Amino acid sequence: MSAAAALERPVTLLSALDAAGYAGPGWFAALVDVARADHPDTEVDSILDCGDAAGYALAALRLGFKAVRYDGPATERVAKIAEHYNARIIPDRPVSLDLDEIETSGGDMKAACAHWLQTYPV
Repeated sequence: MSAAAALERPVTLLSALDAAGYAGPGWFAALVDVARADHPDTEVDSILDCGDAAGYALAALRLGFKAVRYDGPATERVAKIAEHYNARIIPDRPVSLDLDEIETSGGDMKAACAHWLQTYPV
């Protein structure tokens, strides 16, 4: 978020793979809220990865997520429900910067984020 703010660029926060199942939609919503509060002038979107769990995808939509990654057997039905919430279902995981990998390798996360934001257009 601080890299996006410094570059005056919008950012999309993508949860970890299947995060809805082990952290929950409410946890990720709270995380996004904190990020927005810390950087109120930065445009922030978010995508919660729900894997193939329709229940988590529906819970995320009820919480207000405008984009949910879901690839379960009820994709068409969940997508129709998402339309009701003016949201969308993303079946394929978007290309993203893996901050856990950067942190684990001892890399500079802010520099990696800045590079990512400058390299990949919105």
